[in-house]
Parts: sequence; C-alpha cells; structure tokens
Amino acid sequence: MAGDTTAAEGSATLRSMDPTKEMARLDEQLERLEALTGHGPETWGRHDPAVSGWSVGRQVEHTLKSIVRMLAAVRDIRDGKPAAPDGSPRAIGRVLLAAGRIPRGRAESPEAVVPDEAPDVATSQALLAKAQALRAELAPGIDEVDTWAGTIPHPMLGPFTAAHWVRFVRVHTDHHLAIVDEILTA
Repeated sequence: MAGDTTAAEGSATLRSMDPTKEMARLDEQLERLEALTGHGPETWGRHDPAVSGWSVGRQVEHTLKSIVRMLAAVRDIRDGKPAAPDGSPRAIGRVLLAAGRIPRGRAESPEAVVPDEAPDVATSQALLAKAQALRAELAPGIDEVDTWAGTIPHPMLGPFTAAHWVRFVRVHTDHHLAIVDEILTA
C-alpha cells in the first residue's frame, strides 16, 4: 500500500522498546481492569457524553475484548500462524506505535471489539480471565518477540508484527483507562 514501509523499517521504530516493560505495564493495567470489574452498577453505568459516547462498563468491555484479540495475535505469530509473512503498519499505525499513545477523539472500533450496549460484569470478568491466561502464556518468551516472524493485520492500522502488537496492547489500554478515569472524575 502507498505510505507503507518494509517490515525492517517498521520494526526499527520499536527496537528501543522493551517488551518486558510493555508486559509489566500490561500487568498493572490488568489489575486495574480487574478492580473495575469488581465495581457495582453505579460505577459500571457511569457515563459522561462530554468525555465519551461509552459508559465505564462499555470502555472496560471494549478494552478487554481488544486485549484478548491482540494477545491472541501475538501468540499466533509466536506459534508460526501469521496471516502474512511480512508487512508493516500504515503511516498512522507507525505514528501511534512510535508516540506510544492514541490521541483523544472519536474513532470507530472494529466490529469484533465493539462492546454490548449494556455490558455485564460477568462477561468482562470472563474476558479478563482470558486476557490474564494469554498474558501468562506469553510471559516466558516475550524477550524473543522480535524474532517471531510474520504479521497479523490490525483492521485499521495495517500489518503488525508480534512486537507491534505487544506495544499496541499497552498503548490502547492506556488510552481507554485514561477515558475511564476522566469519566469517573467528571
């Protein structure tokens, strides 16, 4: 695609990123999400349209669905089941990965990770358990993430390597937890 770079050029952006630190941050995020799933309907249903179109519960469910899908992509690449042998993120994907943050604004989520209109805590707790299991499965070899060949495309950002996915799971989760914090303090 126009604007894409080679996998080597795309990976250069991530060479200075430490996958162990990214996963340690994910551990903190999963603890925070676990705490949020323990809150009652008053917190779960909190919503501030000036901050987001989604309630706290919808933010949490979306984030957990996303974490599960992203960690599954890392696992699939590790296990030699990439969707494509090569590729690099689109320009916007490279910018988000390099910046380590997603700017605020309204964006469309891929259909697979759109939360239910009225999410329930039990569903999010089940998603959390899947995310924690995938995280635990990936932990032992995460320092080798740069050696895992292949890519799996993000629906909007283009092909991601396993290292890209490790980075993006942290970036995306930070983004949504910041929104949750803003809703809860509004």
